[in-house]
Amino acid sequence: MPLILAMSILCLTPIAGPHQGEKSRPTKNDPNEHFKRWLKEDVSYIISSEEKDVFSKLSTVEEKEQFIEQFWRRRAPEPSASENEYKVEHYRRIQYANDWFQSGEAGWKTDRGRIYIMYGPATEVTRYGGGQYERTFNEGGGVTTSYPFERWVYRHIEGIGDRVELEFVDDSLAGEYRLAMSPHEKDALLHVPNAGLTLAESLGLAPKSDRIRNLYAGNPQPTALASAGVHDSIFERMQQYFSLQRPPEIRFKDLKEIVTASVQYNMVPFRMRADWLLLGSESVLVPITIKIDNDQLTYRDSLGIYRATVNVYGAVKNLQGMIAAEFEETLTADYTPETLAYKAFQNSVYQKQLVLKPGLYRLDLAVKDVDGGKTGSVQSRLQIPRFSSENLALSPVILSKKVEELKLNSAAPGLFEVGDLKIIPEVGNSFAVSDRFFFYLQAYNVRLDEFSVSPSLRVSYSVRSAREGNIVYSGADDQGKLIHYHSPQRVVLLGSVPLQGLAPGKYEMNIEVRDRLSDGTVSTTASFDLTLPNLPTKK
Repeated sequence: MPLILAMSILCLTPIAGPHQGEKSRPTKNDPNEHFKRWLKEDVSYIISSEEKDVFSKLSTVEEKEQFIEQFWRRRAPEPSASENEYKVEHYRRIQYANDWFQSGEAGWKTDRGRIYIMYGPATEVTRYGGGQYERTFNEGGGVTTSYPFERWVYRHIEGIGDRVELEFVDDSLAGEYRLAMSPHEKDALLHVPNAGLTLAESLGLAPKSDRIRNLYAGNPQPTALASAGVHDSIFERMQQYFSLQRPPEIRFKDLKEIVTASVQYNMVPFRMRADWLLLGSESVLVPITIKIDNDQLTYRDSLGIYRATVNVYGAVKNLQGMIAAEFEETLTADYTPETLAYKAFQNSVYQKQLVLKPGLYRLDLAVKDVDGGKTGSVQSRLQIPRFSSENLALSPVILSKKVEELKLNSAAPGLFEVGDLKIIPEVGNSFAVSDRFFFYLQAYNVRLDEFSVSPSLRVSYSVRSAREGNIVYSGADDQGKLIHYHSPQRVVLLGSVPLQGLAPGKYEMNIEVRDRLSDGTVSTTASFDLTLPNLPTKK
């Protein structure tokens, strides 16, 4: 099945490739440019985050050249051989990608080029020039008109699975083939009423509008001719997408950091939160969200635009001190002279989504105000629980002022996307009485009815004043109105609570979920603060 989006996300603006061969490197005249291009272009798809961090801290030409030599040696099938077959094959793939996959940009930058460079030639490649297309049964059957597309099948990709099927679709008809998230992306008649119908649609067993809605929601529903409800499609594709972004495993794990970084503390205040959502038995999606008050940053005037630049670095380490995940980003916040005063009332949010295994970790975060020379850091305990495959369980509750349902899928990572929703977690869980208040969580190991393939839940929730202890709001759902998405792997719950009329103070929200089919019950809580409106409001 084609793959879905991933989630490296931010509200600040991030400041954003390989060559035909190594011999064209300007190694003597401009060594810095040579090393920069080697890191960001030649090996950008295969270098690990730990290696990248080490290389970026090296200061001399000799150290960097030695690192590059060791980099290739660690990947050599036969380290004692005179020629490194891995290195030769890697540059051959880059050359091939540039020769065959270029469109509006170099071939190595395209989706086909990236997959080819990382995983080599596919076991099977089928090319369709567009036009009349007869769907397979699991695509719904029927005849439609398709955009040009390619289907690549890999017999096995280490760490991803067997028979990995990818589709690349040229929906612009300009030779720009994008990695598709759904088999319906190649359907040129998808949005044409009563055209390109599936078998079920042509027989009157399902309206075409349901297929479009389910495509965007990512929530497969069974029909008389297909029982897609047995899949957790949107989250399965999300897990596959993350897996495809990881650099291939290297032979040795004993890379040693040869330099260290000095960090100043508590000069740029920022807040953070880490949530988690189960993807599979051994993989958990961990969104890490950072909020920075814009008036704490230093702005530089550049041609009438006031810009603050922030560097963000994060590392997740296990109890043995090994790096499980690492990330870095350069972000900007811009104002015009007319809007600069608003920085005192606004903040910026950055989020990075990681995929980790269950366990106990330490999260280290550091931010730097580049123009002000100020830094800030925080260290936090990160506990990723391990669930049984039988007991009813809940994810943490994500509270948010803004939740949007996505109307269009994209092969590129989206901002704050979780499945088919865009959710900006409220860092610090602080709300004004004028804000909208959403709560999002997932329930796992929910039993589905064998005939309707649907859950039967009772969800009750209440808001209690932390000071007085009395319940100020309560609600219950017996009809499934809070169920946004369901599959055998998870049930996504999304609801809202009106804050108007509540007094400022501290509150606790309690959510209880009862599975009426298994008679299991589980509950969770989330605390939040309520304040009077602060105009203009931060966003």
